[in-house]
Amino acid sequence: MNIVAHRIEMDVNNKQASALRQHCGAARVAFNHALSDFKKGLEEDEWRNDKTLRPRFNKVKHMEYPWLKGLSANAAKNAIVHCGEAIDKWRKGKKSKRKVGFPKFRSIKRTGCRYQADNGAGSVKVDGKQVKLPKIGWLKMRETPRFNGLARKAFIKERGGRWFITLTFARPDDPPKREIGEIIGIDAGLKHLAVLSDGAKHESPKPLKRLLRKLRMLNKKLSRQQKGGNRRKRAVAKLSKLHYRTACIRLDHLHKTTTEITNRVGLKELRMETLSVKGMMQNRRLARAIADAGIHEFQRQIEYKSRWKGVSVSKAERWFPSSKLCHVCGEKNDALKLADRSWKCVCGAELDRDVNAALNLAASSAVCGRGESVRLAIASASQRSVHQTDYHRFYG
Repeated sequence: MNIVAHRIEMDVNNKQASALRQHCGAARVAFNHALSDFKKGLEEDEWRNDKTLRPRFNKVKHMEYPWLKGLSANAAKNAIVHCGEAIDKWRKGKKSKRKVGFPKFRSIKRTGCRYQADNGAGSVKVDGKQVKLPKIGWLKMRETPRFNGLARKAFIKERGGRWFITLTFARPDDPPKREIGEIIGIDAGLKHLAVLSDGAKHESPKPLKRLLRKLRMLNKKLSRQQKGGNRRKRAVAKLSKLHYRTACIRLDHLHKTTTEITNRVGLKELRMETLSVKGMMQNRRLARAIADAGIHEFQRQIEYKSRWKGVSVSKAERWFPSSKLCHVCGEKNDALKLADRSWKCVCGAELDRDVNAALNLAASSAVCGRGESVRLAIASASQRSVHQTDYHRFYG
């Protein structure tokens, strides 16, 4: 069984929103109390995990935090469990090469309003467009969950002045990989979000670039407001909503594009590049455009949506020169620059940079299974001739 999640916006009134904020505050207080208790235990040479921290918190919660009496105990319990998980990651990070920082105290400014509302599978009931949370009651949702079955977990979060619930469900195992079908190469970039080996191009909406002027204006307005004032709070709310709108435009386009690609009839395998987005972000001239495109999220969605449909996904090695190789003769153009969107090979072929890269990826042969970084080698001349025909079909 696979665990999948669906995030849905809720339609809450002022009373319900106030109750949700109280539960978020309870989770934040419980997390901070448990983390403080753990640090005191370290000073006393005592290791306290979440199973130890929870009963210690329950003994003092009504004395130190009397306002928790009318709230669901799930918020505090799950927050302490999350604290214990963060502590375990920090402990394991000390023993391994991967460095994991010590858990930080939660605050509204840094972590926002969020909490986990469930107490195991079935504790949160879902009925169509309604969900019942402990101690709060029935709340309206903007849509029906796309997955059937019993809700296992429920996470509540506020963002941009809106409330969201993320429900997790168990779904059947992925279907077997398709043995027969089409192989398509995907070249991801900045000018075009994705260029496929069959000639299809998917543009990027570039929401940050479109709304950058308004973001700068709101940031300047925020910097002029006095800290602690109501006008500053309103300015923060406006800026938060605009950031949320920017993210929504990008995510909506990514979901539509990846769904369109993975829903192709007769698709057998998708082949992509292995991109180090973190390393690409070190280029200060391209960092904003790379972040605006959402390349990492694009590849992540392609991988899990393909897995749901039984489509294989292969990745070329990081240094595979897909753009510099001619898909017709295999000649490598070492003089190719990032600004060169098209080039002419010594064999006489006129090549579109992005389409040529996608054709090279499609014509390559994978040696490993899906979801893994694999080495792709250039295919034989007979295989290249098939993709050459496809290329000239679209670009003459």
